[in-house]
Amino acid sequence: EGTLWISTQGSGIVVYRNGKFEQLLPGNKILPKSIRCIKINPDGSLLAGSNNQGLFLIRDTVVTQISHPALNEVTIIALDEDRLGNLWIATDGNGVIRKNGNTYVQFTTANGLKSNAVTSILCSATEEVLIGTSQGLNVYANGRFSRESFFDDVQVNFMRQDREGTIWL
Repeated sequence: EGTLWISTQGSGIVVYRNGKFEQLLPGNKILPKSIRCIKINPDGSLLAGSNNQGLFLIRDTVVTQISHPALNEVTIIALDEDRLGNLWIATDGNGVIRKNGNTYVQFTTANGLKSNAVTSILCSATEEVLIGTSQGLNVYANGRFSRESFFDDVQVNFMRQDREGTIWL
């Protein structure tokens, strides 16, 4: 409450609280300096997606790299969580990974994504997962992908859903 977490391209994670900016400096120093996205978990831990170095979990002052072949040495662009507790991980080149506990499922163009370069992700209130890519927009619902043809060949960089349920792209 009252804390702003900022992902940066050269200073890792910067925290703004009590009127001051300070760099998050975990004790074991494995957190990369180029962080693309942050997700705050209900237990207070953080997930941080990095440039070319994968996904990291930060709990208190300890950083742990989340190791999986589809996540290692890849840029993590965005993170979101659906109502079932699945973590959806947008990557630059490896498509989307759905993580639930220790189970990982990777979705790529072979599964119907417009591109494996995923630029944004949103788990909607209607239990759809909207996936912005460098070549358009996919919607994942009921276990399958559909394509939104209006956005063919349009890179979708950002998505949010407001309190009224309106989705902004």
